[in-house]
Amino acid sequence: MGDFVQGDPAEVKGCLLNVDYVPTAPYSEEGVAMRQLPCIQDGVFQNIQADVRFASYLGVPTTGQYRKMSCKPGNVSFEEMKKHPGLYVVNFSDFQMNPMSGNFGGEIRLAYLNDGEKITPVTGGSINGSIFEAQKDFVFSQETQETSNFSGPKAVLLKNVNVAGR
Repeated sequence: MGDFVQGDPAEVKGCLLNVDYVPTAPYSEEGVAMRQLPCIQDGVFQNIQADVRFASYLGVPTTGQYRKMSCKPGNVSFEEMKKHPGLYVVNFSDFQMNPMSGNFGGEIRLAYLNDGEKITPVTGGSINGSIFEAQKDFVFSQETQETSNFSGPKAVLLKNVNVAGR
């Protein structure tokens, strides 16, 4: 806790991460009072969520287990993001990330390719990269979305990820 988690602070050109744990119930299963708790603020790791057992192992305060997280939106409109040359992925048929290595990959179900002059629909193909490399250039949309386990930007602009397919 207290470490900058987006790589080298001097290399961050995009949005700094601001992520909170969000309570979905007033108390955890162990009776711990739940409250909005900062996880990462301006790229600096603040708190780890921990039930009684793990808190005692780690020597950190007991927070309870959270099932929802929120991420602060950015200041670029979604429509502006779609104007950038690149691939705008609407839907993945599969997306996975290894939380230890940071490597991610996704199979593209539907996307639009903007080559700077025209926009072409794309199906099939895949993307892959490293979240540890991509995180320094994150650009978040100002529009948000809300699901049962996430509240935050509707879209994220990733730069320099590998794209394969036709």
